[in-house]
Amino acid sequence: MIKRTVMALIAVLLLLSLASCAVKEPFRMGEVLTAEEVEARRNELLAEEEKKANTPYDGVCYWLKNGSVYHISLDCTHIAGKENLLSGSVAEATAAGMARACSRCGGTRS
Repeated sequence: MIKRTVMALIAVLLLLSLASCAVKEPFRMGEVLTAEEVEARRNELLAEEEKKANTPYDGVCYWLKNGSVYHISLDCTHIAGKENLLSGSVAEATAAGMARACSRCGGTRS
């Protein structure tokens, strides 16, 4: 039991360290910026976030046969452990009658 816990903790720490390497830092510690530079960087970050939000999801999504929305994450509490789970593209989900993305997991893509 303890060995599994230690292994799980090591795996989580490894994933966190890998994830932190991929994060683009907008500011360096101790860096002194003018108000104009701060505003320019802020606008760049907002533009990146807007672009990401407006980019259609093109990965695998999941839905329930009698559902009304599709899910981006298999871990979404709305579908976790459910039977009759279907998967495919967003176009396939829409064709199957799924009107939109789940409000819980639909906006969590990175």
